Amino acid sequence: MTTDKKSFVRGAAILGATGFLVKLIGVLYGIPLNKILGVDGAGIYGSAYPFYTYLLMLSTAGLPPTIAKLVSESVTKGDHAGAKKIFKISLLLMAGLGLIFSTILFAFSEKIAVSFANDPLARLPIMTIAPAILLVSIMSSIRGYFQGLQNMVPTAVSQITEQIFKIIFGITLAVLLIPRGIEYGAMGAMIGIVISELMGLLVVIGFYIRKAPKIDKNIKSNKSVKNIIKNLLSIAFPILLGASIMPLAQLIDTSLIKLRLQSIGYTLDTSRELFGVFARFVNQLVNVPGSISLAFCVSMVPVAAAAVAKKDNNLLRRNVFLGYKLSMLVAVPSAVGLFILAGPIMDLLYRSEFADNPEYFIIASNLLKIISGGVIFLSILQTFNGLLQGMGKVYVPVIALSIGALTKVILCYVLVGMPKFNIYGAPISTFACYAVAAVIDIIVVKRLTKVKLSQNKFNIKLLLATSLMGTVVWMSYELIKDTIGLRVSTVLSVVLGIVVFVFGLIIFKVLTKEEMRSIPGGSKLIKIYKLIWERKNEA
Repeated sequence: MTTDKKSFVRGAAILGATGFLVKLIGVLYGIPLNKILGVDGAGIYGSAYPFYTYLLMLSTAGLPPTIAKLVSESVTKGDHAGAKKIFKISLLLMAGLGLIFSTILFAFSEKIAVSFANDPLARLPIMTIAPAILLVSIMSSIRGYFQGLQNMVPTAVSQITEQIFKIIFGITLAVLLIPRGIEYGAMGAMIGIVISELMGLLVVIGFYIRKAPKIDKNIKSNKSVKNIIKNLLSIAFPILLGASIMPLAQLIDTSLIKLRLQSIGYTLDTSRELFGVFARFVNQLVNVPGSISLAFCVSMVPVAAAAVAKKDNNLLRRNVFLGYKLSMLVAVPSAVGLFILAGPIMDLLYRSEFADNPEYFIIASNLLKIISGGVIFLSILQTFNGLLQGMGKVYVPVIALSIGALTKVILCYVLVGMPKFNIYGAPISTFACYAVAAVIDIIVVKRLTKVKLSQNKFNIKLLLATSLMGTVVWMSYELIKDTIGLRVSTVLSVVLGIVVFVFGLIIFKVLTKEEMRSIPGGSKLIKIYKLIWERKNEA
């Protein structure tokens, strides 16, 4: 396996494992937080948070992958001084944008809560989280620089640091402030996020001081500031457009879902609670496997940029299929597992939150089943978006996501406003959005790279391994749930499913030995592989 290919796999593995751990911590963090806030408080939190994420996206979405791309290209050509200059200029740009959007969110928090979130109680949480935008903007520029160097460790360590401090301060402050009102409890959780981002920023600054390549001050880059800014903005703007589409659609969801539910007879409180069930409970679980495919997206940008800079089409095609393969190895079993264990997972994580509202438990379980298949399309979409950005085809994701988001909004408006669908229209529209955008990406990538994604051997082997896993998970849960309890049965079934899937990868030869070797811990898989297949061949 080539060094570039190993670098991509290891980078994706580091960020993938970290992303999964971060999302898992986030889900576990949500259990006590949702219990503290209650369903109504979760609705307030869910109404406030998308406005933060949208403005955060405007300040950070375009430049970090652009930094990674331009730094990777400069380093590939041996221009390390140019790479450092690109980073310094982009750092100033991102800090400026972060300051502007933090100020906007803070100054207009009341207007946003009343006019856009349709929930006056969201004002305090919105105002409180505003400073986090500036902190994340600075942190993201440093992460983008290291990603361009294909060093994913600073990103991974800072992400874990964020989660640790978010749990400590978010839960503590929510508990301390909730007696003053549910909006104050949500505000406490937001303060925890601000503190966690500050700690994450300190971590990446430490990495930069200790690990950034030292450049001889006598070596000057011939890149002009004007050209660097021009290149940054020309690439970042379309990436920003593409990245802004889904958060914008989610912002529309924040208001649209509640308004459409009220149009068919639901009260404001009930519509807020139903939206909270979808936004805080269901989407959070779907984002766990999605975080791994997002890691593939981040890792794909510098790898694709380096392949294009070298004009190595064969390397590009190999990495395209490898990225697709890795994303499917995560997405397909995740989708099947979420579908089969939708109810048990909800019971495991959120039993106490639904204790007073058992009908919401049933609704949440059904919502998760509906949207579970969307994990597959979301994974393809995120992976291929990174590929296309690295190739310089930055407007393709914009077009694909725009069409997908438009599909989502139209279906959400129509279906949620129909009594027989109501809240169930939300996951259906989200599923359709991911599917439409992913299909567009697939068509364009195949035309540009001539790669063959429909390799029957891989797809059939993956389906066999996933089917084996799904069967074992379903049977084990049904056999032991009445004996040892629902929660323990769920945990054991999930663990058993992971073990069986890994075993299936080996017995069906889904991964080659080279691919196993490039994955952290893959040497152990190779030993099992040899134990099974070499003994079989000897026999």
